[in-house]
Amino acid sequence: MAVKAQFIAGQWLPGSGATMSKLAPEDQSLLWQAASAGADDVQAACAAARAAFYPWSHRPLAERIDVVQRFAALAGDA
Repeated sequence: MAVKAQFIAGQWLPGSGATMSKLAPEDQSLLWQAASAGADDVQAACAAARAAFYPWSHRPLAERIDVVQRFAALAGDA
């Protein structure tokens, strides 16, 4: 199973921390597995967030609302 857990700067990346797993209580089958973020992952995520903040904050409010509403609709389908 490929373990990718960090979505940083538009890319899914493997975490550099320990791998975490969740097992089903009834039969111990694997439900999900992900790698936790290490210090380098956190630094990369913070740098990406800082780089994205200015352009995002200068988009018109109506455009930002539209993006968030589309994301919410997609997340509701997941």
